[in-house]
Amino acid sequence: MKKNIDKDLLEKFFNKQCSAEDAEIVYRWLRDENNSSRVEELLEARWKSSADIHMVNSNLTNIYSKIVDEISVEKEDSRKLLANRPYMGIAAAIVFFIMVAFSAFFIYNFYSGSDYLSNEISRSTRKGEKLTTKLPDGTTVILNSESTLYFPESFNDDTRAVRLEGEAYFNVAKNPAKPFIVQSGPVKTTAVGTQFNVMADPETDKIVVSLTEGKVIINSTSESSPENYMLLPGDAIEYTVDGVFKSKGSFDYRSNIMWKDGVLFFNDDDVDVLKRKIEKWYGVTVTFTNRPNKNWKFTSEYTNESLVNVLEGLKYSKDISYIIKNDRVRISFN
Repeated sequence: MKKNIDKDLLEKFFNKQCSAEDAEIVYRWLRDENNSSRVEELLEARWKSSADIHMVNSNLTNIYSKIVDEISVEKEDSRKLLANRPYMGIAAAIVFFIMVAFSAFFIYNFYSGSDYLSNEISRSTRKGEKLTTKLPDGTTVILNSESTLYFPESFNDDTRAVRLEGEAYFNVAKNPAKPFIVQSGPVKTTAVGTQFNVMADPETDKIVVSLTEGKVIINSTSESSPENYMLLPGDAIEYTVDGVFKSKGSFDYRSNIMWKDGVLFFNDDDVDVLKRKIEKWYGVTVTFTNRPNKNWKFTSEYTNESLVNVLEGLKYSKDISYIIKNDRVRISFN
C-alpha cells in the first residue's frame, strides 16, 4: 500500500466524516507495516492534540479488549517477522506490533458507536480452508478459502449489514423488517431471507452474485453503475473491473455454487485457471514445466478428493507428470 495518504481523507476519518469505503482505506493504511514510522508520527500528533484520548473513561476496558482482538489478527504475521529478520528487524517488528495496538486503540476510540468499526467481528480462511459460521441473526455463512467476513456482534439497526472479501455462500435468516446486506467492494447485495453466493476475485477484479433461492437486489456504490438489478433463482450478475455490471443471466450451478459442498469443478479451464483453483483449494503453490499451448483445456469434477487423486485424474486424461514436495506441486506437460 502507498506510503503517503491524502491529508484531507485522514482529517475526515478522524472527524468521523468519511464513508465506510474510505474508512477501510485508512484502516488498512494504518495497519500496513511499511507505513509504521509515518503512522507513529501521525498518532503521536493526534494524541497530543486530543484531550479525549487522555481521559480515562468507562469504555477503556472494552477498548483494551478490542485491541487484544486486533493484535491476535496480526499475531502470526508478527511471529514470522520476528523469526525471519535480524535483530534490527526484530526491533522494527516490535514497533509495528505496538503501532497496530495503538492504531486499534485510536480507531476504536474515535469510532466508538460507529456501525462500521464498533464491535466488529471477523472470520477468515487461508488457502485450502473453508469455514461455516453462524451470524447473530441466525444466518449461516460458508466461507471459501482466502476469504474474510466482517459483521457486528449484534444487528441493532434497521438492516443487517456485513462486509465480504473473497467468496461466501449465504443462507439468510428470514426477517422482512431487517434486510440483509452484503457489501463486497463496490457491490451491494440486499436480501430479506434467501440463499445466494458472492464471489469477489481479487486477481480478476470481478464480482459475481449467484442466487439459488428467494430474491435479491443488486446495486453499486460506483457512480458509473447507479442502476438496481433484481435477481431471481438461477440468475447471476457480474460486476467488472470497469465498474459496470456486465451481464445478468443463468449460471452453471457446479461452477458457482458446489464448492460449498466439496465439489472442485474444472469447466473447460486453461492452465492458469487450473493452477489458481488447485492452489486455492489445497493451499499449495503450483509451478509448470513445458507449458502447453493456448488451446489446452481441462474439464472434470471431483468431490472431496485428495490432491493426489486430482493430479492422477489430470495425469490420466492429459498425459502429465507431477511432483509433490511439502506444499509445492510441479506439473510437467509431456
